Amino acid sequence: MKKNTYKKTLSYIVSTVLTFSLLVSANPAVLYADEIPPIVYSRYDEQKIDTLLDEFSDACFISNNDAVVTQLYNEIISEYDMIVTQKVIANIYFDTDPSNEEYSDEVLYMADIINNVSPKIDETLSLMINISEYSDLLHSLTGDLYEYLAYYEATDTPETNTQQEIYNEYSKLMASDISDDEKELKAAQLYLDLVNYLNSISSTGNYLDDAYIAYGRDYTTTDMDALSDSIKKSTKKIFNFALDKASGFSYSASCPQVDNPFLEVDKYAGLISDELKESSQFILNNNLYRLADVSESSGVSYTTSLPSYKTAYIFQTVNKSFSDITTAIHEFGHFNNMRHNDTPAYYIYGDDLDLSEVQSQGLEMLYTQFYDDIDKENAQILRIINILDFTSAISGGFMVNEFENTIFSDADRLTPQDVIDVNNSIMSEYGNVYDVDFYQIPHLYMSPGYYISYAVSALAALDLLKTCNDGNFDKAVQMYTDISHCSTYNPQISFADSLSQCGFDNVLSDKYISDLVVSLNDYTSIQSGIIPGDVNSNGTVSAADLICIKDVILGSGKFIDSDGYISENKLHSADINYDDSVDALDIAAMVCKLLR
Repeated sequence: MKKNTYKKTLSYIVSTVLTFSLLVSANPAVLYADEIPPIVYSRYDEQKIDTLLDEFSDACFISNNDAVVTQLYNEIISEYDMIVTQKVIANIYFDTDPSNEEYSDEVLYMADIINNVSPKIDETLSLMINISEYSDLLHSLTGDLYEYLAYYEATDTPETNTQQEIYNEYSKLMASDISDDEKELKAAQLYLDLVNYLNSISSTGNYLDDAYIAYGRDYTTTDMDALSDSIKKSTKKIFNFALDKASGFSYSASCPQVDNPFLEVDKYAGLISDELKESSQFILNNNLYRLADVSESSGVSYTTSLPSYKTAYIFQTVNKSFSDITTAIHEFGHFNNMRHNDTPAYYIYGDDLDLSEVQSQGLEMLYTQFYDDIDKENAQILRIINILDFTSAISGGFMVNEFENTIFSDADRLTPQDVIDVNNSIMSEYGNVYDVDFYQIPHLYMSPGYYISYAVSALAALDLLKTCNDGNFDKAVQMYTDISHCSTYNPQISFADSLSQCGFDNVLSDKYISDLVVSLNDYTSIQSGIIPGDVNSNGTVSAADLICIKDVILGSGKFIDSDGYISENKLHSADINYDDSVDALDIAAMVCKLLR
């Protein structure tokens, strides 16, 4: 039973304490605008839950008291929702202004409350299950948690203040005005402190293994390592190709800079589905978001559950660029899923974060179809930038995962400079496609083991882009709608099964990853005004282009330039499979293209 106990405990660390609770009920229960009261922070008095627990314990020793026991149980669960909600709101205030000591103190205070209260509830319920006459009633009330509570051991619950304190110190460090080199070295020391602490409370000795379980993943760190070579090779090709094509554009200064990106999101939500339009209106009507200037805030953006309000909330940092719109779209994808969450915080003990990120990144893919309307002048380059961003996310997710694996495995014998050296070495292996140093990634301090989800989910989101590009926007919308309704913490359905049931490919395969090179480079070519496969440059793709490929392979004179070489443009246009050579494989690829 200790494994299940640890899994629930770890969930408090990664979801509740760190405000990254990306959760949804399997049975949506939508709340409407007039049901959301003002969202404000109020310091919680622990005596309130202590009194409830005492009343509940007393009620359990009175016969024929089912109604009172049930009522008090529900009050305890609701009270825990309030505690978690106040912790989340404290974090939102802190992330708005991390230099504010009062906000920092409140975050730590609420972390203490949760650390104290959670085991108190566990212990009280466990005791009443085991010694009172209401075991069967509590079995029906606690549901899937019954087995965990029946075998609960108080010593299995670790303290989590250390992690919160380290994250607070990291946030203050990043907001300071010391040099980047000093920040990097100090951040490396903080990271080592965090890793060594987390490993010390791990049930396996390596916290990442436990985190993968708590995140509800159906793959391991070893599985991801096995795909790393394909990722390194493919993302370099896609990224460099897109970067080359992007160089042919000039980015207009007229690119929209909006004061409220959620108004822009709302304009197009109804063109995807009525459900999205309703969600976007729900956000705006209830002010369920906070925008903070990137130069004054913690620099993070996230969507978090507010369980006592039975809704979600978006915190977003803005920098007055087009990325404000894409970030708002991303967080809106989370919100649309999470606003259906009616599951009490106490019952949450495992999240499928990969699925959650598909629900956000997938929506980004659908919104690319509206770029011509959002910013007609820059639409093509913005779509190429989108490919650059997603390719970078895939490369970065795997790169950070490899970095975390290395540090968590050897932390007890590494120095801060070793951490920096490991980062630089791994980044170089990935071709600097994701050019962000470890200390600039708050997730490493906030939610270790999380970052690979951005890569895995980006691979799935690109399947939606491919479907759109094949002329099947309605199919892509249905795929997205289906995946957005999937529960992110149903342990009976794996991530792979959820994708399959919603019409997605097997995205964690070498074949899918290598095929992305062709589909994304074709997409980038189209955005650049190039027709993929139009080797003879006549504006169409036909059997005549097959002959042209053969002529390129044979070195036909009509493609020889003045220096005696086949022109670079012709070589590129004949490289149908983007493997940096023109050969029989390109003839086969052209045949497949013609047969589609």
